[in-house]
Amino acid sequence: MLLQVNNVSDFSRYAQVLQYLEALTLVESSTLTQIDGAMLHVRVILKSDLERFLSTLEWDKNSFEIWRRNLKVVSLVPRFPWGI
Repeated sequence: MLLQVNNVSDFSRYAQVLQYLEALTLVESSTLTQIDGAMLHVRVILKSDLERFLSTLEWDKNSFEIWRRNLKVVSLVPRFPWGI
């Protein structure tokens, strides 16, 4: 899936976003695909479904307020679009 994360103010915040995503056990990998001012686009491959990923963010009370205001799922791409 492609995530858009807004209001990322500096390079240390960029790194924090990527480190946070990589630390989640439900995330197989994350790749920064675009930086546009204070907006990041990050391609994320999940080991689980989107609902479980979002509920995990919700359970993380320390970060969820930030994510809820600034995170948008831009697109969902099947892991294996050719059906395997």
